[in-house]
Amino acid sequence: MTVRRPDGADHRWLFAESPSRFVLALDPAAVGEVHRRHRASGVPAAPIGDAGGDRFTIAGLVDLPLADVVAAWRGRLPAELGHGTTQG
Repeated sequence: MTVRRPDGADHRWLFAESPSRFVLALDPAAVGEVHRRHRASGVPAAPIGDAGGDRFTIAGLVDLPLADVVAAWRGRLPAELGHGTTQG
């Protein structure tokens, strides 16, 4: 996946806990309808990236093989609990 950070944002943007924000992952065919609905409702929204590929990138801040990111995510909680790692 590739994430584009907002103009002027630095590394702190990655760790922000701003309220009332969420990320949607959409089928490309649904993007137009979602944009129509958020504009009609007065809800601000902006695309921040694209899913696909074999790397996890955040423009100018992070560029990692996706396999490494997934392995870290899958193994973290079981390792913290002392249960080794899980697969799948």
